Amino acid sequence: MTVATLSNADEKNFEMPTVEKQTLSDSRLTLRYTELNSDAKMPTYGSLSAAGADLYSAEDVVVPSNGKYCVSTGLQLEIPIGYYGRVAPRSGLAAKHFIDVGAGVIDSDYRGEVKVLLFNFNATDFEVKKGDRIAQLICEQIGNGTYTEVTNLETTDRGAGGFGSTGQSTMTVQSNTTASTSERIAVRFTQLNENAHAPTYGSEEAAGADLYSAEDVVVPANSKVCVSTAIQMELPFGYYGRVAPRSGLAAKHYIDVGAGVVDSDYRGEVKVLLFNFSKTDFEVKKGDRVAQLVCEKIAHCVYEAASELENTDRGDGGFGSTGKSAMENEPVVKKVKTNQSETGLSSVSIEFTKSTENAHMPTYGSETAAGADLYSAEDVTVPAKGKLCVSTGIHMKLPLGYYGRVAPRSGLAAKHFIDVGAGVIDSDYRGEVKVLLFNFNEADFEVKKGDRIAQIICEQIAFCDYQKVDTLEDTERGAGGFGSTGK
Repeated sequence: MTVATLSNADEKNFEMPTVEKQTLSDSRLTLRYTELNSDAKMPTYGSLSAAGADLYSAEDVVVPSNGKYCVSTGLQLEIPIGYYGRVAPRSGLAAKHFIDVGAGVIDSDYRGEVKVLLFNFNATDFEVKKGDRIAQLICEQIGNGTYTEVTNLETTDRGAGGFGSTGQSTMTVQSNTTASTSERIAVRFTQLNENAHAPTYGSEEAAGADLYSAEDVVVPANSKVCVSTAIQMELPFGYYGRVAPRSGLAAKHYIDVGAGVVDSDYRGEVKVLLFNFSKTDFEVKKGDRVAQLVCEKIAHCVYEAASELENTDRGDGGFGSTGKSAMENEPVVKKVKTNQSETGLSSVSIEFTKSTENAHMPTYGSETAAGADLYSAEDVTVPAKGKLCVSTGIHMKLPLGYYGRVAPRSGLAAKHFIDVGAGVIDSDYRGEVKVLLFNFNEADFEVKKGDRIAQIICEQIAFCDYQKVDTLEDTERGAGGFGSTGK
């Protein structure tokens, strides 16, 4: 049996020194945790501005080839209300070992053990040792939606075009939409038929609202199906809906969710693209919970070309994620000026450079699209059942307090079975932005220069200061329903 192993030889843990903690004390949240056993390790940031804190394995396990395993961290967390913890893949594991993370929504009221569901799409088993970094935890700000049914939805230029994501080639109109400032955000929706269900939260503080199937369908083994929910919705400007996997479906049935970006101006039917990586068909009945919708706060970006980018200690090390083991010196951090638009929302400036004449500026497909399209700078082929890091030819500077999430494009996922691996661009990362494409199809996938291959979403995050305590505050939810909507 061939086994791939994870080497931490060049990836030592980084715990932020006191001086560096104080530098960003105003922007960091306190996040309390407990250790369930002696093998548990505190989450740690790989650099001062890293978006995600590394999560460590508390056990020795083997993730079988083309299989999955729920890996113990030995931790319980107390995430502040108004945030959720996104368990995201590590770029190195995805790019080198074809390891992805399934599900990964930790609600603020969840008190069970945090586990990391690893998907191994490789032909060899993957060995995990105690202390290995297996994922990263991003504390993301969210808008908790109150869903209200209405007869009609306000029209937009986008309308029903471009299912869920950036459906137009360019953005031509300045938005004049306003956003609610209330603690609880109203999200209006319509039902397209009698089989539609209103999205519902599984507990008082659940990050995601359950989405229900409006049809009886079968997702074939090692295949995909777009499942109807028969609802249309009106998300507020300044937010997008992330269609996220349900932990139970991922852990028990090897079901993942592809693509899943619902823009605030999208008025078509919300559909859930289910990926079935199991060897058996998966049956979906009307009324089954097939996914969850997380209303995530975003920054709408203005991209500005620059001749060069401000240097950081991180530099171009560690493609996309927490790539350095430590920071020898504290980097100089400039406060980013934000322009207030007519909506009252901050417009975040992102500088970028081009390293090749084939590079394209990221562009929004509609006036309020959550993600800006990323373009290939090369002609490449992603092999069937394989993966490839595609060059964009751009380097960018994201503002402190944000990270760039490289997300799949709905069309590529739905039509060609193409997903995006890893995809965390930290604010201090200065290397080339690359897109790791996973091709789960039986046929090779051809990418040409100028093709739109992914989208980048500028997501607001909370930098956390982890504090060990003896006990956590009780909630009604308690340890029920591992990580997500547990009712």
